[in-house]
Amino acid sequence: MFAEEFVHMTLPTESPIWKLLGLMVVVYVHRTEFTQQIIKPLTIALSMYLSAEYKRQSRQTY
Repeated sequence: MFAEEFVHMTLPTESPIWKLLGLMVVVYVHRTEFTQQIIKPLTIALSMYLSAEYKRQSRQTY
């Protein structure tokens, strides 16, 4: 049983999200003066992908 206040979705291992997350980790670990400028658009891309994937999976369940 899942809690109502959380979003539940499955991301396949071949999903491009894993490469994006890996890139975000590398950028975060190797901090420079530009880290924040790099991480912000990557976070937006991550959010957009997760939103689209959630919408796609939600349509399949109904």
